[in-house]
Amino acid sequence: MKLNKTLCFAAVTSAMASLSGACLAQSQAAQAPFVATVADSPLLTQAQQKIYSAQRIADRFVAEARRQGLDDNWRLSLLADLMRAPEDQFALVENAQDLNHAIGTASMIARNTRSSGAKSLGGATSDLTFIPINPCRILDTRQGSGTAFVGGDTKVYTFKNTNVGHGSCSVYSDYAGLALPAALAVNITVDESGLSGFPVGKFLAVFPDGGTLGSSFMNFGPGDILANAGIISINQSTGLFDVKSSAPAQVIIDVFGVFLAPLPTALDCVQTTTGTASLGAGQSDFVTSGTCPTGYSMTGGTCPSPPSGAIRTMSSTINTSTIDATSTFSCEIIADQGVAATAAARGICCRVPGRN
Repeated sequence: MKLNKTLCFAAVTSAMASLSGACLAQSQAAQAPFVATVADSPLLTQAQQKIYSAQRIADRFVAEARRQGLDDNWRLSLLADLMRAPEDQFALVENAQDLNHAIGTASMIARNTRSSGAKSLGGATSDLTFIPINPCRILDTRQGSGTAFVGGDTKVYTFKNTNVGHGSCSVYSDYAGLALPAALAVNITVDESGLSGFPVGKFLAVFPDGGTLGSSFMNFGPGDILANAGIISINQSTGLFDVKSSAPAQVIIDVFGVFLAPLPTALDCVQTTTGTASLGAGQSDFVTSGTCPTGYSMTGGTCPSPPSGAIRTMSSTINTSTIDATSTFSCEIIADQGVAATAAARGICCRVPGRN
C-alpha cells in the first residue's frame, strides 16, 4: 500500500476529549456522538491519545520508508509495539537515527514490557488490555467481491473476517480465546484515485453497529489517498461495526491490535519452598523463604510452628522494596519454651491469571 499523505488523528468514540484545530474544522459534517456500550470510555480515551502520539512518531519515518519501497506493514508493526510500550519511553523511538533503529528500539521496549508481566492487581471492570496482532486486512473494497462506497453509504462489517475484498484474515487467530474485543486498533485508508465529482471535506465515520453516527474518523477530497491510525469501538455483542462515507470512496481497513475487556478471575496463588533454621533453647533467628515462581509476586507468607509449639514469632516481613518474583518472606523466631526447635518461613505468591 503506497501512501502519499497522512491525515491528522480523529476520534471514533465520544470519549475523545481533544482534537487538533485542523481536525475540528474538518469534522463539522459529523453528527451527534453515537450511543453504544463500550467497555470503558475513559481508558479508550487514554488509548486514543497514546495512539495519536505513536502515529506522530511513525509519521517521522514515512519518507524514509517510501525511499526503501516498504509497504505499510512496517508502520502497523511499529504502532503495535508503541502501544505496548510505556509512553515515557517513546522518546527513545522518536529520536532513533533511522527507521531500522526505530523499529528495533520499539520492538525491544515492547518485548521487555511484555516479559515484565503485570505490575499490580487491576480492577474487575475498568481494565482494558491491548494485544498486538499481526497486521490483518479485514476490508478492501478495491479487491475481489468488494464494492466501493457511494455517497451517503453505510455498510456493516464484522471484525472477525469480513472476506469483503480480502480472503485471508482472521483477527481471532492472533490472540487466545474467542472473546469479542471491546475495540480495535486500526489503520484505515481512503483511496480516492480516479474518483471525483465531489468537494473536499467529505468524511468517513466508523461506529459500533446499532449505535449512531459520531465524529468523523478522517476527512478527504477527490483524488486523495489518505491513511489514519486510530481506535474503533465495535458492538460487543455481535462484533459488528458500521462504516459510513459521505462521498464515493474505496476503503481499506487493517487491524494491528485488539482491546479486550477484563476477565475477572480469582487469584492464582502458590507457596514457595520453605526456609528452615534450627534454634537452640532461648535462641532467636531470622528464617527466609524461597522466592516466587516466574510470573508470580510475593503477597505474604506464614511462619509455621512445629507440632511442639516451642517457638514464638516476633515479626515477619516481605524482603524487598518492590514486590515481585525475587522477593522472599522472612520470620523472626525465638525458641522461648526452654527447648530446641526448628523454625520455618514460607512465602505466598500470587498472580492474576489470564490477560496482562
